[in-house]
Amino acid sequence: MTKTITINLKGITHIIECWDEMQNLYKARDYCEFAKKVQEFAKMIISYDDYILSDLDGVIEELLKLANSIVKRKKSEKATIRKIKEMVDYIVSIWCSHYLLEDSQVKFN
Repeated sequence: MTKTITINLKGITHIIECWDEMQNLYKARDYCEFAKKVQEFAKMIISYDDYILSDLDGVIEELLKLANSIVKRKKSEKATIRKIKEMVDYIVSIWCSHYLLEDSQVKFN
């Protein structure tokens, strides 16, 4: 059985650019801006990619909840940031396995 997927190239470009910006903010330890970019990233995944949402089982909703809590309080806890980072890695890994790479392992450096 073959699987046909329509890929929105503009969406892919935006997601990759946003992920790159998130990595830079994470490395710079600018966690409030990192959380804002995570919000943007999650909303992009939702708006560009209905197909992949079925594989994420509420991960994006939890990611938004955690990012929103950091943005609202304007401070972060290491455990929350680490959890957000792990969730983003997971989402990007799932996304890449669908569209870009076979059995990809994607993580923040």
